[in-house]
Amino acid sequence: MTADSELSSLMETVYLLRSPRNAERLFAALREAQAGGGEVLSIADLRQEVEAELLSEKRTAQPPPR
Repeated sequence: MTADSELSSLMETVYLLRSPRNAERLFAALREAQAGGGEVLSIADLRQEVEAELLSEKRTAQPPPR
């Protein structure tokens, strides 16, 4: 038998790897981390960085005002 949490984790992994583009991004990030690259961020810093990127994307996606 598999614990619920383990099954949930496996299903999440399958979901994330279903998209070839997303899978490549994840594997590239894993290779970089294993090679000692990357940057250590706290959850708060990561959240702030992602929110800033989303806001920037949202601004560029909107048509200019008339």
